[in-house]
Amino acid sequence: VPVTRLVVMPLRRVVREHFKGELRARLMTRLSTRQYHLRQWSRTFKAYREIALRFERAQVSELQRADGSVHSFAVMRMPSGDQKQLTYDLTARIVDSDELPVNTIIVSTWARTGWNVIKPNVLIDATATRNVTAWQQLRGRSMRAMRTWTNDCYRLVLLLMGSRPIGLEGSGELPSDVPEVYEDVVQHSGAAPADLDEAMEAVLASAGIDLPADDSDGHRVTALDPERRQEMVTQLMMERNKVTHIYELVKAYGSTMQIRYNRQDKRWDRVEALVEKHAREYAVNLFDGAYGRGEGHAPMVYAGDPRQDVPSALRKHLTEALQDRDATIVKGWLQGIAEGGAEDLGLE
Repeated sequence: VPVTRLVVMPLRRVVREHFKGELRARLMTRLSTRQYHLRQWSRTFKAYREIALRFERAQVSELQRADGSVHSFAVMRMPSGDQKQLTYDLTARIVDSDELPVNTIIVSTWARTGWNVIKPNVLIDATATRNVTAWQQLRGRSMRAMRTWTNDCYRLVLLLMGSRPIGLEGSGELPSDVPEVYEDVVQHSGAAPADLDEAMEAVLASAGIDLPADDSDGHRVTALDPERRQEMVTQLMMERNKVTHIYELVKAYGSTMQIRYNRQDKRWDRVEALVEKHAREYAVNLFDGAYGRGEGHAPMVYAGDPRQDVPSALRKHLTEALQDRDATIVKGWLQGIAEGGAEDLGLE
């Protein structure tokens, strides 16, 4: 084993030459290959060697940015077992290092969650009720765009909304390189395009969206009123992307219950800890489309008595409750962006 030959054996020679008696015996015992910690260190060194080989053998692929430019990046398959956590730790150190020119890590949908979250449109999770961090992680898992959501779709949405991507104003607490990287992205992608090009017209046609023709300039977006633009963005997102519903599974019984029945008002209320958590979360109410935080952003949905709901009954009730709600949710998010701006979106 290289670690034993290159590290352990030279140390043992030093101990034999410079130490005597009980101290030498104790050190030699610690440097024995049968010692647990030494075996663990040796195993870790070996794991890092295999991870390094994965980096050396990484495949080079290409990524197209919003402005159409193509950039290369390396793809390394995530190992399993103990090496997986070591890879996460090593990746974090690579990004944090000032000596290495790496500031972006792309994690595949499988590496983060263990399953593909592009296809499912309903996520139910129990851990998201515990703290805001778990909620943010769960929401991040659902933010996987459909493959039909292309750069041309993104540019078309910018044109219809009359804005460029949300900026990083007030980002003083972020690492210094984050605003720089963001500005580089904005510089390459640019602001919203002035008007439709052929690629965006093709996207509109594929989504079944018609624009009135203008005698002087052809199909013009600038002449549309804000309501029509919002309708077009909503339709575009519904046709080319998806809406993912995220639900927190709360406990209605036991010593750690998260909702309690109010007998006087005959309704279920959140416990104080859940109220405080929801006060820091933003979303769109699926029933009225209102954007905000607090209880309104997460209305409780249950088939009957939450303590007795069975999966089949809850599934039936959710199916009925979510019917035709996607368009309302998309419009709510767009309205929140238009009215609140980047500072009030609550997406941090």
